[in-house]
Amino acid sequence: MNKPAADPARFRDPLVTLWAFATTVLVRCPSCARRAVVELSQADEPRRARLVCRACGHNAMREDGVYGLGGAVDPCFGLPLWLQTPCRGETLWAFNLEHVELLERYLSARLRERARSPESTWVRNKSLVSRLPTWMKLARHRAEVLRGLGELRRLAAAS
Repeated sequence: MNKPAADPARFRDPLVTLWAFATTVLVRCPSCARRAVVELSQADEPRRARLVCRACGHNAMREDGVYGLGGAVDPCFGLPLWLQTPCRGETLWAFNLEHVELLERYLSARLRERARSPESTWVRNKSLVSRLPTWMKLARHRAEVLRGLGELRRLAAAS
């Protein structure tokens, strides 16, 4: 029996935070300016982060935790994100392809539903989609923001 296809016009908040996408972050290599990857361990305390560039072989390790989240830089080394593009006078950015896909699903939906997690007292405004800036969420900006996300998708696919 086939499951009915998900309605692309409807989005239900999966109640994930930005940290859910921070385990693998595409960044600009500090040595050669090509695409590199920062991988953040989730199990270790303090968290360990490893930077690897396949283009030039540059690598680095951080074992002293992480920086904070925010802006178009990775939370571990503070390097510029690979996935960023100008949009509406702002910078549209994402950590990786999965992050881009969630943003596309949310921003292209005509009905955006948010709900409290039934198994906890998790506050709704901690989810990634609830923290997006207003300029991204406005219907009149939808086409331009989705074009920007298409550019981020292209950057993620290019090696």
